[in-house]
Amino acid sequence: MPVYVSLPTIEPVPDLTLFIDDGGVLSDNSRRGPEWRRLVAEFFPTRLGGSPEAWAAANRATWQQVAEAHQPALAVEGHYVAGLKAYERAWLAAMCEHVGIAPPEGDACDALAREAMLYIMRRVRAAFPHAAEAVAALGDAGYTLHTASNQASWELDAYLAPMGVVDRFGILFGADLVDCMKPNPRYYESAFALADVDPARALVLDDTPEFLDAAREVGARTVLVGADASAPGHLAIPSLAALPALLETLGLSAEPNPLQSQPVNEQGLAVTLEYCAQCGYLPRAQWMAGEILAALQDDIASFAFIPGGGGCFEWAVDGEVISSKNASGRFPEVDEIMELIANRL
Repeated sequence: MPVYVSLPTIEPVPDLTLFIDDGGVLSDNSRRGPEWRRLVAEFFPTRLGGSPEAWAAANRATWQQVAEAHQPALAVEGHYVAGLKAYERAWLAAMCEHVGIAPPEGDACDALAREAMLYIMRRVRAAFPHAAEAVAALGDAGYTLHTASNQASWELDAYLAPMGVVDRFGILFGADLVDCMKPNPRYYESAFALADVDPARALVLDDTPEFLDAAREVGARTVLVGADASAPGHLAIPSLAALPALLETLGLSAEPNPLQSQPVNEQGLAVTLEYCAQCGYLPRAQWMAGEILAALQDDIASFAFIPGGGGCFEWAVDGEVISSKNASGRFPEVDEIMELIANRL
């Protein structure tokens, strides 16, 4: 579904604050599972006995069941911190039972579970390609960055430190700091209040549309992140690496955007560009859109990126296709699109 951007309403936001999710945005969840099994197998045999293979198998066999059993309690507003402690204890106990070893008792069990999690998280390597570079570029451009994750803040610190980006973030918002979980709108309300950020100047990035719906409900701008990302009401990018260019294209860069310095003809054309999200066409789409909007801003009333598939790269004016890569077999040149748009004036 198109995500329309009305040019007259977009203004530069010099103090835009970004709230960035970790798993699915900064880190690849599909790579964390194997890393956890490897590190569980490395940590526990020297502490409790058993073979590395047995511990790896125990983690694979039990973690999802334990997580699903504790999810309802963790999601209860005001009970996250206590729920997380119970989850950690159950995680260790379930693995011990699978390996055939008695778990430690009471506080010793809690302490060992937390020690193990910190050991593992500090050694997991699962960052998306160029995610760390994107965070650095955003920080250098003047954006204020916070996290917005359902993990605990100490978990975020452990995961992000090896990426070399933890110092780029102001507050590591985890569910423990706001004592509730996404998609509860209270999560974002509390995070924005603690960060002293007007929701209208907050941009939330997540890989889950339901979580972004909650952020929009309290007044934030939203971007869905993922290779096949597309959801009504949210801008979409294939990866965090595409965010700096998207912000610049849409006039949300940390510095004033020259595209917004001139009046726009509200009676002008409605232009759309549908691009294949999984093909990695977004950077080309952003570059072409920036060139064309800079040249024809007086004649364009609105512009929309439309995440699509199937190798598409299709320009349309007022709903009529004027250029299609799939039909022509090649990408169009900027000058071609400018001429085709100008012919519609």
